[in-house]
Amino acid sequence: MKVLLVFYSELEKKKDSVLKLTEENYRFIRKKLGIDNLYAVITESFLDAFKLFPEFCFINNTRGTLNFGVYKGLRKLKGDDILVIDAGNRLVEDKLVKISLGGIASILTHKGKWLGVAYIPKREIYYFLRSLEKTFDRCITDAFKVLKSSYGIDYYVNDIDLDNG
Repeated sequence: MKVLLVFYSELEKKKDSVLKLTEENYRFIRKKLGIDNLYAVITESFLDAFKLFPEFCFINNTRGTLNFGVYKGLRKLKGDDILVIDAGNRLVEDKLVKISLGGIASILTHKGKWLGVAYIPKREIYYFLRSLEKTFDRCITDAFKVLKSSYGIDYYVNDIDLDNG
């Protein structure tokens, strides 16, 4: 499994806190998942990440949207299962436990909004790439819906109630 951190233009407003959060997420990923080889899709304004995280493999997010960043990363890493992480969200053990890392694509949400973690198994990547092509300017949850409606591929949604603990 490979881990893909996605930076996009909406995160540029809070760039410093996102980079600090990335450092925390990186430590968590190395400790809990034992993965040292991380991939990051970045926009031009996050070029500071080159200096801060020289161990990352960087991919350019030319359009600056979340879905296009995920698309570019999946195209590069399509030979493996991919854990997709929104660089603007903290990865904690509770989120990791609640996402299905088995053989089915899965997404973590709260009231229908993405919580920053998704899992794409390698056998679904081709279809997920096609779904992303149809949803470049929308949310990743829309790409999952297209995956189901266009290709008939089921996915697991864990909608967490953050309001009640």
